[in-house]
Amino acid sequence: MADNPVPAERIQELQAIVDKHGGDGIQGLSCDDIKAKLDQYYGDAVNDLAAGASYLFYFFLALIKHCPCLNEDPYHVKDPFTDPFQLQMGALPWDNRGSKVYLGEAADDPYLYSNNTARKGDYDPAKDQRTIFRVSPTPLRVGNANLQAYHLIAQDGRHAGKALYSFVGGSGERVIGAREFDLDNPEPDPSVADLWTLSADYRAKDNDDVVGKAIDNYTGDGVRTGVLDVPDSKGGRSMIIWDPWNGNCNETWHFRPTGYTD
Repeated sequence: MADNPVPAERIQELQAIVDKHGGDGIQGLSCDDIKAKLDQYYGDAVNDLAAGASYLFYFFLALIKHCPCLNEDPYHVKDPFTDPFQLQMGALPWDNRGSKVYLGEAADDPYLYSNNTARKGDYDPAKDQRTIFRVSPTPLRVGNANLQAYHLIAQDGRHAGKALYSFVGGSGERVIGAREFDLDNPEPDPSVADLWTLSADYRAKDNDDVVGKAIDNYTGDGVRTGVLDVPDSKGGRSMIIWDPWNGNCNETWHFRPTGYTD
């Protein structure tokens, strides 16, 4: 919107619509209130006429008030280093539905799984499982290089507050669990202090479209183990750390808003 300002005469027309149907109570809404309404009606706006009309109404109001939310990308968090997010597997440009990740349980211990939403086909909200994460920045020195690394911490659900770590499971694959530990003092067990680094935007082979970021896993003492991956790109699978990196865009990730449903 900032690059394509709405003409003043169009703003006046929209103002008349809002005045006619909204009244003073609607006009008094803050931009945060308006954004909440847009988020509320966004998912149903395509298939539900009433929701679509409501979304359009609040969109008009956001235009009139020059609300900053209109400049935000609704599919990506503004800053994954400060804002909470969902993790969703990067997909090819022609297919934007990828598996999200969530902390499930095996023998009462939390493990990281991909959700059961297939990359193609109809969206089933009943199978849309996800965990919301935050990151905690921690410096990491590898050889002579200083890297910016992060602890990945679950923010919601039964395992809120636990940080992700990797270990070699019974299958021989390196899988991801979650444990509580003191971020300021992870000793005496550095295995629970796994760190994660985020690549620059990665581009698929023979394609100029950005498809996400790679997430590398390091042990607490700075040993790189591989990249976060969804085995065979399937939903409902336990996540693994895959090494070596093979340039496959299944192993890249998007940072989605906490309420993202696609």
